[in-house]
Amino acid sequence: MLEADSEAIVKFAMGHRSYEIDKFDELVLKSPNWACAIAAHIHLDHVLDVFLEDFCVRPKAVRSGAKRMSSLDKATLLYGVGVLSEGSFASISNLNRLRNKFAHELNFDISDAKVDEYRGNLMSAYGDRVRSRTEYFEAVGGRIEFKLMLQLSVLFVEEERLAHLIHGLRFAQSQADLADAMLVARNTLLS
Repeated sequence: MLEADSEAIVKFAMGHRSYEIDKFDELVLKSPNWACAIAAHIHLDHVLDVFLEDFCVRPKAVRSGAKRMSSLDKATLLYGVGVLSEGSFASISNLNRLRNKFAHELNFDISDAKVDEYRGNLMSAYGDRVRSRTEYFEAVGGRIEFKLMLQLSVLFVEEERLAHLIHGLRFAQSQADLADAMLVARNTLLS
């Protein structure tokens, strides 16, 4: 495969993000923590929907209108077939638990203890991916803000979706290259 093809594939994938990162980041920055957790959960649910549609042979069968699956069901399916990392699965599970804790209560506060627990879970799930980010080095003692943790949780799942999309496009390109080579070889043998 030519390098130009590889660059075109990456450019194509990057043009097919499942959500507008800037708008999500803006929403998170101006909202209280509890609303950020709900917004992150909704965005993650959307990314998981697109992830499923991207990698299913019959995407209509998993579209959100066809069958209602919880975010955790979607994440479990994607993790089970090997396209969602263990870290992302753990992060989605942690956010789901956090959201459920206050979504079903009248208390909309997310305590410092819950934030610390979420931070610990995020670091456990994504360790090096978080530590390699500039924001981690800028944070006092590596204690990144809750809102940034939520942004990273959504972004990392989106990055995995795009990585699998790029991989699939590269595989399709290599299959096409192989078919072309076989046709040339066949035509050479016949002539």
